[in-house]
Amino acid sequence: MGGLRAEGVPGLVAVSLCAGALMELGRKIRLPQEEEAGVQTYSALWGWRRALAVWAGVATAAAWASGRSWPFFALAGLLLAISQMYRRPERKLSTIGAISALWVVVLYLALAFRL
Repeated sequence: MGGLRAEGVPGLVAVSLCAGALMELGRKIRLPQEEEAGVQTYSALWGWRRALAVWAGVATAAAWASGRSWPFFALAGLLLAISQMYRRPERKLSTIGAISALWVVVLYLALAFRL
């Protein structure tokens, strides 16, 4: 892929910034009925649909920054799962935090093993 070629320090920094943003967003996206008083979340600030769309954009940027082609195939499956959450809002979005963590692991494995 014509990505950023995540080699050396600049590539690692790009992937790490995306991974950190992904984890931060993922842990603060909730449905309105799951919001807690006094807890600021991105879903409360932007609405859960917009927050989920931003999360998907960051996940895409992370795949691109990895400079590998196979994360895009994993990303397609990930975005399919997210689209199901988007269409069925009664499902809990708490799984987005776990999905974020898994995606970060996938990205770093891609870098570590040059997959």
